[in-house]
Amino acid sequence: MAAPRRIIEVSIGEADLARLETIARSRTEPAGRVERARILLAYRADPSTYAVGEAIGVTHHTVLRCLDRAVRLGVMAALEAWQAAGDYG
Repeated sequence: MAAPRRIIEVSIGEADLARLETIARSRTEPAGRVERARILLAYRADPSTYAVGEAIGVTHHTVLRCLDRAVRLGVMAALEAWQAAGDYG
């Protein structure tokens, strides 16, 4: 039997939602920032790290890391570039 899915609560305000949608469609923003915006928007629509990872083309660990940063630092701060692959904050 599979374990119940853990849903991470990420609160995205209307202003942040509009900015995320703009960034996710942008062709001039850095690719990593666009990818993280797409992760947050996709998770808002379907709170499954595996489904989001597969849809975006990243691992579910990357999705979890992005969500963790969004919860701890805020949605817009989570879009900023990460210092190193193993950096969690």
